[in-house]
Amino acid sequence: MDEIRTHAEQAMRWGRDGAGAQASAGFAPMPVLDTGAVHEVLACAADRAAALAFALCNARPGPSGQVVLARMEKRRRGRTVLAGDGLAGLGLDPARLTLIEVEDEQDLLRAGLEACRCPGVGWCCSKPGAAVWL
Repeated sequence: MDEIRTHAEQAMRWGRDGAGAQASAGFAPMPVLDTGAVHEVLACAADRAAALAFALCNARPGPSGQVVLARMEKRRRGRTVLAGDGLAGLGLDPARLTLIEVEDEQDLLRAGLEACRCPGVGWCCSKPGAAVWL
């Protein structure tokens, strides 16, 4: 986990132009996910917040794109709380985030699909159970 945190800190300093950066302090560059593709990030319960932070660090919606995060509403206990200053620390403008909460996985998939079809959405993340779909 310490290595992931170090990578996340480096990613915030490097920016998100998709070009990556040179390795520093003995660590390889933070991986940058391809745009226009579906990715899945799996994490155990203790690491779900770090997985979501990794996903949000990879959000590159373009200059005018909105970021959509869809998650299941019924998972209130133990749910990750989003804070504007934390999002800004990850390099994401909180004003560009649209949060969608749904009741079941079918609605989660439907919301993610509709967000991906919308031309104003530059990046979409669906968060079911332990996985994070990008």
